[in-house]
Amino acid sequence: MTDVETGTDESARTALVSKAAKAWQEQLSAIGGPNSLLWDAGTVTDQRIDLTTAHPAGMARLLSSGTVRFSELFREPAARERVLEQGRGVAHLAARLYDDFGLTSCHLAAGIASWSWAGADRTPHAPVLLRTCTLRPVADDLHLVVSDRVEVNPVLVATLTALGVDLNTRAVLDAVALGSNFDPRAAYDVMRAACAGLLDFRIEPRLTVGVFSRFKLPLMRDLPDQATTLAQGHVVPALAGDPQEMDEVGALPPEYSEHDPRDEWLALDLDSTQQEVVDAVVAGANLCVLGAAGTGKTHTVAALIASMAAQGRRALFVSHARASIDDVQQHLAGVGLTDVMLDLGRADRTPEQVLQHLRDLLHASSGSAERVPALDVDVAALRSRVQQHYALMHEPLDPWGVTLDEAQDQLTRLSRRTPPPRSRVRLTGDALTGIGGVRRRNDLEQQLAAVVAGGAWSTTGETDAWYGARLVGASQTERAQEIVERLSGGGLATHQAPWEELCADLGLPAPTSLVAEEELLELLRQVHQTLEVFQTEIFDAPLDDMVTATTGRRERTGVEQRVGALERRRLERQARALLRPGAPPRDLHAVLVRARDQRQQWRAAAGPGARPATRTSVPELARRVEELRGELEWLGERLADTPDGGELLEMDYQALQERLELLAAQPTRLQAAAASLPTLDRLRDVGLGDLLADLASRHVQAADAAQELEFVWWASIVNHVAAAIPAYEEGTGDQVRGTAQAYAGADSRHLSLGAARLRATIAAQRGGRA
Repeated sequence: MTDVETGTDESARTALVSKAAKAWQEQLSAIGGPNSLLWDAGTVTDQRIDLTTAHPAGMARLLSSGTVRFSELFREPAARERVLEQGRGVAHLAARLYDDFGLTSCHLAAGIASWSWAGADRTPHAPVLLRTCTLRPVADDLHLVVSDRVEVNPVLVATLTALGVDLNTRAVLDAVALGSNFDPRAAYDVMRAACAGLLDFRIEPRLTVGVFSRFKLPLMRDLPDQATTLAQGHVVPALAGDPQEMDEVGALPPEYSEHDPRDEWLALDLDSTQQEVVDAVVAGANLCVLGAAGTGKTHTVAALIASMAAQGRRALFVSHARASIDDVQQHLAGVGLTDVMLDLGRADRTPEQVLQHLRDLLHASSGSAERVPALDVDVAALRSRVQQHYALMHEPLDPWGVTLDEAQDQLTRLSRRTPPPRSRVRLTGDALTGIGGVRRRNDLEQQLAAVVAGGAWSTTGETDAWYGARLVGASQTERAQEIVERLSGGGLATHQAPWEELCADLGLPAPTSLVAEEELLELLRQVHQTLEVFQTEIFDAPLDDMVTATTGRRERTGVEQRVGALERRRLERQARALLRPGAPPRDLHAVLVRARDQRQQWRAAAGPGARPATRTSVPELARRVEELRGELEWLGERLADTPDGGELLEMDYQALQERLELLAAQPTRLQAAAASLPTLDRLRDVGLGDLLADLASRHVQAADAAQELEFVWWASIVNHVAAAIPAYEEGTGDQVRGTAQAYAGADSRHLSLGAARLRATIAAQRGGRA
């Protein structure tokens, strides 16, 4: 094992992080689409709208006021509808990038710079100036609003600097005329002077609106630049695959213990699990907190940020979704801690405004001296009385016939086992009440222990490829075994071989999955139909012009024509000359459109200049594909509930081969899965499905499985009672209710004072730093 694999020294860890950073760079590169800040910015696409041909009056309004409707920019109806459709696409993409990644990407780009770059395979076309903008739907129109903030394209600046250009961006921005009429021409002159040494450098004075993700460059540069720093922690090396750091990150957090109220720093009301998360992170643990929507994850994060701030510690909160950041800010604002979190991703703040905001915060804090309030210590005594009341419950609980005191004793006994049961599954509703008392539970424990002993799942820790497979009877078991052994033993490779031969002959890349084969079959079928109508030379003909030439008069109305009437007739005669003998097609234009589309699709796969063709072997290949689909669909249905699922049709053939080899290598697990299915189904029918999945994932032994079920049963009863029955205390019902009400009031005051203490403490810390 190499040093990099063991992760035992600093250089190996840094190498792992650097390697992972390259992969993360590729993922970052895919966000927001192609790099339009350096290449192809002058090309009109679905992500960019050219304002060069916009109406002069509309442009004047935009440049003077910074706001205009598309209907004012594009007044010809056909052009306006086309541009509106583009604009809606740009607005949708920009909104998605902001919601999913927090990226502000919609800009008005002024000027397109290009030059002859020695060694480059294409000519740069980069926007010069960028102004953030928004596209807002208004009825059947779009409202374009451009901000006053102007910046020089950072990717262009970085590229020019790398080429040795000493560009003073401040001078460029100072030359931009803002105010009543945006005029970048003087700025272009500054750019041209600075770039005079570049071959053929020029700036085309164009304005475009589109998606330009200016955050990619700093993000992608930051990863390799910070590899050494990132390798010094635990989490990033663990994400990069360092085994030692993975063990460190995976270590269990400190055991949760309830606080004395006087030692608590509460800003938000937390339940025990949420408080456990906060305590664990504050203590230095690395956690992955899982929870469905609405379970309080952002609420917990807000409490954690406040607790860290109260201790003078820093916290960096990042999220895959913009909504999560907004939720955390709302939770903090609700307790008066709006300024404890600085949002660096806001679209309406420049870096200069962020720095000024920080200065304002520190200045305001330096003049304030809020007193830290004392806590209501009565909450400690009331909490103790409520806990004592719960401990004194001895009433038998229906339908289980046990008391909470018994449940606590049994859970304590089970926790002392080696190893102790640790399932987090809890039974609720009909599943818990349906099991009933101890006798029925004992019967289920015996069934569970027996089925595990019979091999329901692997207990050795190895990957169990067949657990969860639904194989009923010997015939299904034998068929499953025959399919995986045959396909993994060369059948899949045999299936692929004629495809590879055909694609090599046609100049196409070989399909790598069954679905890809079916898509290629459809293209070959269409090409075959076209070649029944036309000679093969049709795919060498000027199909785009032929399609235009054969467009009907009505369709040509309002559409710019590239060919005249004489040329249209010549092209139509040329197209008809390529028809095969026999009855001509009823709609020549339609078959030419299909031929053009087929050629485009073919060349997209095979490369420019490739000619679509077909072969006589295609029907046989289609039959084999249909046969393989039937087998994989049948097998996938049986594997649907296994850990890796049953989606086999879209799997890459290499991954599918590995999956089949793993299945074929475990014939005993196949037989055991089929034999245990009836008993497992009976256990699932009584509500133990989640417990079975948990035990199988942890490879629990037969001797421990019954104890796990007993533990889950007792713990579920406790959870049910805790949720359904108010706190008890010796005495009358009025006394119990009075104690509960007094505790609730004290706890509410305690929480309110905790938020005030946090605000005062944070303000004092800022005042000391100011």
